[in-house]
Amino acid sequence: GAGRSTHSVYASLIDMFEKGEISFDRVTVFNLSEFFPLLPDGPSTLARLREVFLDKVNVRPENIHSINPAVTMEDMFEYCKEYERKISDCGGLDLTVCEIGPGGTLAFNEPGSLSTSLCRLVLLSAEARHTIQSSYKCDECPTTAITLGLANILGSTRVMCMAWGENRSKVVQEA
Repeated sequence: GAGRSTHSVYASLIDMFEKGEISFDRVTVFNLSEFFPLLPDGPSTLARLREVFLDKVNVRPENIHSINPAVTMEDMFEYCKEYERKISDCGGLDLTVCEIGPGGTLAFNEPGSLSTSLCRLVLLSAEARHTIQSSYKCDECPTTAITLGLANILGSTRVMCMAWGENRSKVVQEA
């Protein structure tokens, strides 16, 4: 995930990489979500992930996969199925790192999303859009995003969710 709560984990991994303690040479990365459509000068989860982590370690460029926000609405369902197949063809997700959003979101799965939900296009709530605008320091925010569903995330061998700050403590306590 590209949320700010995950940045401390990425910083620790970068530190270990720089000390020669770990390598990401054989790691494959699948981005959990991306805004749809991408706006010029607008937020991008992949751009954020590159900025805070991927550009600082040795993940091979060909091993970085993200949701293509240029997919059309007509092709959305099949595209999402193809992204899931790509993950499956690589052996599934071993570790999913994601942030618990202020309203309890995981990736862009809002509270109330079914545990069986799969990769899909979702409408972003007003609260999520406000958080995105603040986090990405942008004036405009897309109203929709493509996200892996809860079933995709829970299918991971390990899921690491994190949230920092008082504004997230109630959500974590309820979870």
